[in-house]
Amino acid sequence: MKIEIQSENEVVSNMDGLCIKVKSEEYNILPHALNFILPRGAALPKEPKNAR
Repeated sequence: MKIEIQSENEVVSNMDGLCIKVKSEEYNILPHALNFILPRGAALPKEPKNAR
């Protein structure tokens, strides 16, 4: 699964303790490898039926 995050304003991204200001990021995620905390109202694409 690929997740793309975009913002009109710069936001601080923290990956392994490295903080950087970004307007967009892209992640490739292994199925069931990570847990994410998302703000209320945020939406992810639905998982394809054959993903598991």
